[in-house]
Amino acid sequence: MPTAVPDSTRRQPLIISGDHQMAARLVDLAVAAGVEPRQVSNGVAAQPHWDTASVVLIGDDVAESLASGLTQRDDIILVTTDDCSIDNAHRLATTVGADQVASLPAATDWVMARMAWAAVGQTTPPVVAVTGARGGSGASTLATAMALRAAHTGQDTLLVDADRYGGGLDIVLGWERHVGLRWPELAAMPTAFDPDKLKDGLPSQGRLTLLSHTRDARPSVSSERLAGVLTAARQTHDLIVLDLPRPGAFPGPMACDVDLLVVIVPAEIRAVAAARHAIAGFAQLADRVCLVTRKPSPGRLSDEQIAHVVSAPVVTSWNTDSKLAGAMEAVRFAGRIKRGELGAVADAVLSAVTTDRREWAAAS
Repeated sequence: MPTAVPDSTRRQPLIISGDHQMAARLVDLAVAAGVEPRQVSNGVAAQPHWDTASVVLIGDDVAESLASGLTQRDDIILVTTDDCSIDNAHRLATTVGADQVASLPAATDWVMARMAWAAVGQTTPPVVAVTGARGGSGASTLATAMALRAAHTGQDTLLVDADRYGGGLDIVLGWERHVGLRWPELAAMPTAFDPDKLKDGLPSQGRLTLLSHTRDARPSVSSERLAGVLTAARQTHDLIVLDLPRPGAFPGPMACDVDLLVVIVPAEIRAVAAARHAIAGFAQLADRVCLVTRKPSPGRLSDEQIAHVVSAPVVTSWNTDSKLAGAMEAVRFAGRIKRGELGAVADAVLSAVTTDRREWAAAS
């Protein structure tokens, strides 16, 4: 649970909802997070507090009415209930300019943490999610490379294996015999994880910590459990790298706050078409998306053409490395990253993670 915020530095979250049950629930969560919220029922009442609020939480019951009349700002969360469909939630979030969507009660812990962090102006450690336009794109490889590079620069980094059919990222790192918790053990625990105990219980080496799936058991990891891990990990790490499965693997909306979604796109026509569907499938996760193209391109597609079709910027391209597979089999992956092109690709994506939102919007 987030710690109480000192009165001298406290800023108020703004809750906008005419639904008495939702408003009361959000007020209770704010109080539990140690902050005193300001709650109003409509846009007119919200106007005087809009610019100064630490974070704005908008109920799905009033989102339509707030489509105009309020200025743009960061740190807006659309709060929905379980009966709100993913498509409708995404539409409403776009309408109000929300950064994220939080579905209650699944996102309870995350909403509390977000209000506590925002109250003191604390910047939450970034979460970058990596997925492929199609199978075999190299998402797990790039996610692992990014985590290794970040840890090498001194950042406490957590690599989260969210693809239960991927075989386990501990194999990629050569950590099969490293002692520590995997997903099967966490599946039996409550979703409100203790941050320090979670970090200490996972396999680690140097600045890198890993949460991996296994080969013997494939428990279904709920979006609530994944959100609980990320909420706890953000209190003990500088960066979290999330290796995502294909869209649709999690039941219901994913209550996760992702700063950047990275989609790896092989430079071929079918993969480019599939990339649009991958981005749509994770639309509720992040408002920033970038592409990494895999070369060579059989049809000589350029990065500019791919970016135009997918409607997302290409941050770098990644040429096929014929020696990479062999290095992974021989557990020489870390060394290959230092010497090969993959390290530079990982660095380019990590640089994009820290790009200011306004710079990103202008570049897009």
